[in-house]
Amino acid sequence: MLKTVTYARYSSDKQNEQYIEGQIHGCEQFSKTDDIVIIKHYIDRTLSNTTDNLQNTHYTNLQLC
Repeated sequence: MLKTVTYARYSSDKQNEQYIEGQIHGCEQFSKTDDIVIIKHYIDRTLSNTTDNLQNTHYTNLQLC
C-alpha cells in the first residue's frame, strides 16, 4: 500500500474554498480506487507559492513518507 500526501490550493480571489474541497475529494476518490493511503492534506489558501514555501512542503512530505 502506497502512502502519500495531497497539496490543494487556490490562488486568486476568483476561486474559493470549494476549489480546495473539490481537489481533496478528487484525490480521495483516486486513492480509494488505487489502494493509496493519504496521510496528510496540505492546503494553501491564496498564499504565494514561493520557491521556499514549495521546498518546505516537499521536505515535510518526504519526512512523513
